[in-house]
Amino acid sequence: MSDKFAPIYLKDPRLDQAHEITSVTEALGYIHGLWPRHPNSKRETAEQICRQALAGDISTEEARELIYQTAMGADLLEGDED
Repeated sequence: MSDKFAPIYLKDPRLDQAHEITSVTEALGYIHGLWPRHPNSKRETAEQICRQALAGDISTEEARELIYQTAMGADLLEGDED
């Protein structure tokens, strides 16, 4: 199973740059390394989405859309990809 998907660009909250995320695995790395850890950051939701996709419980494309929506709600999207 491939975990690749169309790119999503997420902000680095510490630097003035964007990260291109093209897979569930990359998204999980971003979540663990850069997603803010404050309460209500939606971090846990994004991590759960990735884990569901890697387990095969949801499709990669469904995971991409859910990650996109969660990042939008957390104000972490860079630009407007969709």
